[in-house]
Amino acid sequence: MEINYRNKDESNRLQEEAFLQLSPAERFYAFLELSERMSRFPVREGHKRPNNKNFLIVIETNGKTVEGKQ
Repeated sequence: MEINYRNKDESNRLQEEAFLQLSPAERFYAFLELSERMSRFPVREGHKRPNNKNFLIVIETNGKTVEGKQ
């Protein structure tokens, strides 16, 4: 196994070049393979983000908890 250290732009450029070297049929099969792998990616069902944009700040001072919405 070989480990390469690159910045994000360089890595994206190399991935794009490798992808564009594939024939159209190979690109399609690569897309299907990626879709299949994504369908097996674990997800939490029923997990939804709250609709509000509030967050909770919890500050502990001297053993007491102070909470406040911002």
